[in-house]
Amino acid sequence: MRHTTRRWLARAGFRVTRIPARASHRRVVWRTTARTVMSGRGDLIDDAARAIIIFDVREIKDYAHDLADVIVRMAAQLQEIVKTLQKPKNITQRLVEIHRLENEGDDTFHAAIAELFHEEKDPLTVLKWKEVYEKLEAAIDRCENVANIIESVIIKQKDCRLAIANRKSIEKPLGR
Repeated sequence: MRHTTRRWLARAGFRVTRIPARASHRRVVWRTTARTVMSGRGDLIDDAARAIIIFDVREIKDYAHDLADVIVRMAAQLQEIVKTLQKPKNITQRLVEIHRLENEGDDTFHAAIAELFHEEKDPLTVLKWKEVYEKLEAAIDRCENVANIIESVIIKQKDCRLAIANRKSIEKPLGR
């Protein structure tokens, strides 16, 4: 049985919102950079859920379910990445998956908007759903932004480790 979209959006929002809160202690850099990006993402999901309630939407479109599903899957990938930040192995595959999911979300968003403008006759319904779709798509983009930040932090850490290793090899006294 399908969850109502309101519950599904709340569930997706909860999962995404909880990721940095549970794991922010693992990396100071993650805490300071990702918090800034993630702070507005939960609001986007809440706004989409509120819009559905305020607009008194009676029937949820399949595209809304699809976009919410992409958010849930991106949140799961981000959660797994954050769990492994101490020893970042196989993170690249998860980051690639997040980028793929963002592309899937973009495709779904564009298809939803196209169908909305081509098939929906009621202009009020078009306005309602356009706003909901845009909020869901913005949440998807925000998840990708977090993945980009994590990726850059990992690259910077590797560069720092390499620089430290090079400095230690240079500072070793010769002949010992």
